[in-house]
Formats: sequence, structure tokens, C-alpha cells
Amino acid sequence: MSNALLEAEKEIGAFLEGCAESQPRKLEGCVESQPLTREQLAKLSANQQEELVKSGFLVEDALDELEIMKNLDSKRLRTLHRDHKGIYLALLPSLRCNFSCFYCFEPLELRRTSSMMTAETQGKILRYLGEAVQHDELKVVAIDWFGGEPLMFPEVIDQMQGQINQIAEDGNTQVEAGVITNGFFLSRSVSDMLVERDVTTAQVTIDGPARIHNKRRLHRENPDANFARIVENILHANKKLEINIRVNVGGHNAEHLEELVEELVDSGVWPGRVHIGLAYLQGGADALPREDYLRREDEFRIHLVRRYNEMTQSRAAKLRFQYPEKLAVGSCPLMVDERRSWVIDSLGDVFRCWDVVGREAYKVGTIDDLLGGGITGVEDWVINEQVREETGCYDCKMAPICGISCPTEYYQARASGEYLGKNEKGDPFCGPWRFGIRHRLVSQYNFWRESPDLVKGFPRSVPERDLVEIDTP
Repeated sequence: MSNALLEAEKEIGAFLEGCAESQPRKLEGCVESQPLTREQLAKLSANQQEELVKSGFLVEDALDELEIMKNLDSKRLRTLHRDHKGIYLALLPSLRCNFSCFYCFEPLELRRTSSMMTAETQGKILRYLGEAVQHDELKVVAIDWFGGEPLMFPEVIDQMQGQINQIAEDGNTQVEAGVITNGFFLSRSVSDMLVERDVTTAQVTIDGPARIHNKRRLHRENPDANFARIVENILHANKKLEINIRVNVGGHNAEHLEELVEELVDSGVWPGRVHIGLAYLQGGADALPREDYLRREDEFRIHLVRRYNEMTQSRAAKLRFQYPEKLAVGSCPLMVDERRSWVIDSLGDVFRCWDVVGREAYKVGTIDDLLGGGITGVEDWVINEQVREETGCYDCKMAPICGISCPTEYYQARASGEYLGKNEKGDPFCGPWRFGIRHRLVSQYNFWRESPDLVKGFPRSVPERDLVEIDTP
């Protein structure tokens, strides 16, 4: 509840651990915790008791923290739903793709045969945006170009994004646009087009060093040239295009992350203008236990900072100290806005999440429905108190700092009729703090003890304005 992190003497730590062991905090189906006795509290000085109360480690027994948390959560969710002032569209020029990644969630047949978005569908999407900007008080039009591989059909992006920008300008609305690509077609001329159309970011997936990436992200026609071509494209892309490298981590590449960094160093891609971030590969035989993945993510962030500082003499890189976020909901607009956030494929079919695009069972409507008055009945695809309750959030000892990072699995289970109740193991509904809080806080703290001048955001960090932040969440 307090989100406090306390550095304490060993005897205080032992006292708190003893309290936790004798009074487990599991809320569901257990005997109510007994308050500490005067004899137990007498082990602490008055100043120690005051500090622990102020930090939220000791709580008045009469205080119903669960009820307070539920009320705060409800208030925040209502505010998020009400105050979302943007329109968000993930647009798919096609579901076709030139890669055959074994972990892809999209239907294989569509990845091989899907056609390009027609001019008619493009026109309807632009009309929908124009009406929304004209009638709603919007502050931002956010667009993600997705696929398949969206850069197989750059003409769609070229045609539509220019018109989207004009619609937003006419409505005095800001535009934010990015592309999610495998990078194979991200040539200099294509990157120039993206920048000209105000597409400012590109997420490019590289799943390890060349010998690993070329097998995991298989290019059917020329698999051995895959990694080299993507790296070459990144090197020569328009400098105004911000490029974020995403590494989907599973059992086949988890041991080779540092090797990837070295190949990017040797090629001249890093350090530079690109960021490198890891992503959890969920489901399938290649998936790691969440705890294992999160440990590797923590270690990788620290490795990037150390490696950058070994190579760079001018400005030092700094690790951003990550704290849990209380009452987290997540950054995806699809989680909080059921009115103006949609995924639209090349046929004009509308979905609530990228992960289910192209699958008929999860289609919630069409672009014609959006033009005809909107799509309703999608409350189950938006975070609300019912979702929190049904997935067990309010019964979890991690509340209120975990929340649901991406509840797509929950929504799919509900839609298929297979959801049978609260998920006892937490995965896949929970966010990373549910599984990685102990290691993450300790590893960051230990790095601060070793290099206090290289940590940003820890209360006792050394403030230096010229430090570079290179790690991404």
C-alpha cells in the first residue's frame, strides 16, 4: 500500500521476517492475522516503530487496507476510462509475412496468403478517424502499423499516414505513429518515407546473435542472410527514425543475450541511437518460467549499463531504478478504452487485441460497425473491477502493486468458455512484479551499492545530469 522500500539494520529485518513467517498474508481462506503483542513491539524502539508505521510496514489492526485498495482501484479505473482523450488504432496493411517464426500467434494460412488492404477499407478507416476527430475532444491520434509484416506493403502506410496526419491537423490533434516490423524491408528509402510521414518509431525484432536469430525468425527464401540484412538496414536507416530492438526471450536464446550485444557492437549498431529491450515469450515449449525470465531481464539491464560504460568515455550510462507501480493497469490503450481503441486488419475486421487478430472467433465487429454507430458489448475486453475480482487480484498478497499487465489470456478464456475461475498460479494474468519483485529490488540495490553514481531514481543516488539512460523497461 505504501510502496516503500526500506534499508534497515539486520535486527529490524529479522523482526519483520519473523512477523511475516508467523502471520502469513494470504487473504483468501485463512485465519485473520493476529496483531503484534506489546512484548513483540517492545523489541523496537519508539523511533523504529515510528519509521515502520510511516513506511507502512506496521499497520493499525483496525485499518481495512483491502477495502481502501479496492476503493482506490475503482476510482483510478473510472478515471482512466473517463479521461482517455485519444484514439488508438493498430492498422494491418496485410497479415502476410515473409518470415516463419515458430512462435507467431497469427494463423499460418493468413501469413502466407493475406491480401493488401483495399482502397475501400482504407477510405472507411480514414472516414472513421475524420468523424472521431471532428466530434470528440481528442488530444492525440495514435497509430501503430502492424502485420504480418507491414513493410511488405509500404504504399498503404505512405498513402494512409499522410491523410491521417492531415485529418489530425485539421482537428488540431497531435499524431503519434510507429511501426512494428521484422526489419527485413526497412531500407533507407522506406525509412525516409516513414520519417516524411511522421512515423517516428520502429520496433525491430532481433532474437539473438545471427546463428540463433536466423533459426528462430526464419526467412523462408534466404534464411542465412536474415540477420545481416536487418542489421544493415538499421545502420543505414534515416537518423530521425527512433529504432527499438526487441528480443523475444525463450529457452533457445536466453543464454545468448550477451553474445547478441557483442554482435551489435561489432556491427556498429550499438551503442548508438538504438535501444535494446527484452520481451517475455509466453506459451509453448520455448517459454521460460516467469521468475527465470525476469532474473535474466534484470541481469541484462545491468550488463548493458556496464558494457556501455566500458566502451564510452564521454557520458556514462545509468541504470534507472525500477519500483513497482501501485494499482498498475498497463500502458496499452486497448485495456482502458472500449470506445476509441481498436485493431483493424486488412479486411476491415475489428479486434480488441493484436494477439487475436485474424481469428474469427475473437472479432468484435467491422469498420462498417464503427461507422454505423460504434461497437458495444466489449466490456469484458477492458480492465474493470470484475476482471480484478475474477482473476484473484484482490486476494493476492501482491496487491495493489501487481495488477494485470496484459489480460488477453483471460479474455480469450472467457470468450471460449474455458475460464473456470481464479488462476491460482498467477500466470498468465499477472504483471512482472508478481514474480520478480525480490530479485529485481535486490539486484538493483546491490548494483547501487557497487556503483552508486550509476543508478538513477534510488533515493540515495548521486545526482548527475549528464548521465545517459540506455536501458528500456
